Amino acid sequence: MWAYIKQRIKNVMIFKKPSAWVIALSAVVVAAVSIGFALNGAFDPSDPAGYKALFKKRFAEARKVGLHYTADICRERDAVPGFSEGEADYYLCRHYKSPQELREATLAVFTDEAAEGFFTRFEAPSFIERDGSLYISPWYLFDVSPWLSGDTVTFNEQTTEAFIWDSLTVIKSDASAITYTLDWYHTYPSYPVRSVFTLVKGEDGVWRFSECFGDCDNLIVAFVNETLTEAEARALQRRIEEHPNVEYAEFVTREEALRSIKDAFADESLFENMGPGVLRHRYHVYMSDISQAEQTAIDIARIVGIDTVNRVKIGPAELDYAALRERGGR
Repeated sequence: MWAYIKQRIKNVMIFKKPSAWVIALSAVVVAAVSIGFALNGAFDPSDPAGYKALFKKRFAEARKVGLHYTADICRERDAVPGFSEGEADYYLCRHYKSPQELREATLAVFTDEAAEGFFTRFEAPSFIERDGSLYISPWYLFDVSPWLSGDTVTFNEQTTEAFIWDSLTVIKSDASAITYTLDWYHTYPSYPVRSVFTLVKGEDGVWRFSECFGDCDNLIVAFVNETLTEAEARALQRRIEEHPNVEYAEFVTREEALRSIKDAFADESLFENMGPGVLRHRYHVYMSDISQAEQTAIDIARIVGIDTVNRVKIGPAELDYAALRERGGR
């Protein structure tokens, strides 16, 4: 659209001297398109970089809002709380005056369903409106997910970027939804967590995140037996990918995980005692149908060579791992 408009303007200028009204009309069209791009996150679907630019723009906006639901927002607090009630200290919110303002900001970047996960904080004594201002208590909040993470993570006096932007990948896309993966650090020493995000285009043309906590609800993490070779583990990956409910299964070797950590730290002594049991072959398995998550986990746990399925996250709840392994015949 942008290239077409530019060419049309050039053609008019070449073949006919533009009148004042043509110039004015062109300016209006260009301005309207520019505003539309800014408001709706418009992009060229034929350009992969456009998908990523859209994600980064919306991700930054979602994190700005998401921080208000975590104790991290108190990094901006004054040295002394505004007031205390019981064991909780309350600090002035510098960005919003009322829960309603924060609610509206949340709905601007998250779908209604995803936003509800944040609004449970309103039901707890996390936010108090007083004297025309909004106060937040970190006592009742939490620190989880990329929405609520800081930009950097520090361990043993070494600091690294929390988000590995080179890993941002478009998994699938159509006119109404785009699914991405992004690696990020939240604790050390550890390998990066791979989270899955989906942007959904609303009826108003605005792209919003449908995932509430980033660490995807459709995710299973499975670990491979330490005695298997990489070739044997890769064969397991192909078998997992054949499961009807698995959209993709990414495999990471111990060496790849260790390398990703070492790249973040200059002090090699941190890894001297990191034995085989610390970093092991693991899969991130993304399920297309979350209603079949438990059965999918059981099926994968039955595969010879899969040692454990140690995290199955379904909404805010986690399955009983011991029961899962027992039902899987392990």
